[in-house]
Amino acid sequence: MRCQESFDKIKKEIISDRVLMHFDPNKPVVLATDASPTGLGAILSHRMPDGSDRPIAFASRSLTSSEKKYSQIDKEATSIFWGLKSFSISRNQMNTITIDREKIAEETTKDMDYDTLMKALMTGTSVKRYGYNDNELTVQDGCILKGTRVMIPASLKNTVLNELHKVHHWEKPSGPWQRIHIDFAGPVKGYSLFIIVDAYRKWVEIIPTKVTTSSWCINKLKDLFTTFGVPFTLVSDNGRQFVSNKFESFLKNTGVIHKTSAPYHPATNGQAERFVQTIKKALHAARFGPGTIHEQLRDIKEHLLRTPSVSSGKSPYELMFGREVRTALHVKFRGKVARQTARSHSVVTRKFEIGRKVQFRDYTGRDKWNLAESRKS
Repeated sequence: MRCQESFDKIKKEIISDRVLMHFDPNKPVVLATDASPTGLGAILSHRMPDGSDRPIAFASRSLTSSEKKYSQIDKEATSIFWGLKSFSISRNQMNTITIDREKIAEETTKDMDYDTLMKALMTGTSVKRYGYNDNELTVQDGCILKGTRVMIPASLKNTVLNELHKVHHWEKPSGPWQRIHIDFAGPVKGYSLFIIVDAYRKWVEIIPTKVTTSSWCINKLKDLFTTFGVPFTLVSDNGRQFVSNKFESFLKNTGVIHKTSAPYHPATNGQAERFVQTIKKALHAARFGPGTIHEQLRDIKEHLLRTPSVSSGKSPYELMFGREVRTALHVKFRGKVARQTARSHSVVTRKFEIGRKVQFRDYTGRDKWNLAESRKS
């Protein structure tokens, strides 16, 4: 009964004038959308003169059975399209990046390096000489794509970065463990998952727990700080365990700057959020598999840490430690290859009958091949 009362109170507060504001056609609007494995969410806000966002309306819906089969990037695209359609937003009110596909294609042809790369891709020439794998790049509408990301020509990079910094709060750190993102996922099989992500190396820690208090979080972070060092910045959402006086005091005394995601934009803690979705999806796929949740999470973590990044071609293991880490997969498969290689290079001994004519190779003289007769030694 008390839970329902609390829920109703929160709903009432969210739609009150202390949170929502009326739509103003003269103010710029910001649309924030998100997609989970089961649903879509959207928040329409006004960008205020002080840079803050005030929500105008909220919307959400469940995914259809066919939409649930979409890849995550397609779900995200669906949420954007659905959000625009739901709120009937006019384009001139949206905060948009001023660079379009045609502009990128035009500047790509003017960029000496990219133009050469483009010609190689269009003619099927290997691009390994330019530092890329042959199956790494594609061409779409005059733009070069690396995986799903558009490669921006040098002439537009500063413009794109400036535009992105207006809506994105985080710059890339210059080294590992300088900024970490934390979040809780779940419950999954009766456990909450404490997830910690290094923004630079994409190193991830997954800790299952049935306790989510500030004291528990502090103890786990102390363990991680002992192993990896103390970060400069820690990013979290506004969960009560992360905004408590005890937690804030711990970070302050440790010398860590605490930044929280915007209340109406949870995606500003996107580093952790993306890993939450990936881990939950992997656990869902393994739900009928063998092993406890601890064993399944260990396998998921190893998979994430040994999977190479699209941008660098290196795994978090390599990026964190500067070397390839030997895992159970190496023992199982590379050990087998090594044994096969050893057998293929083993010395082969041949026997000849006494008096048989043979040829032998001599590298000391002009004539390398000579005739001889086998004798008993």
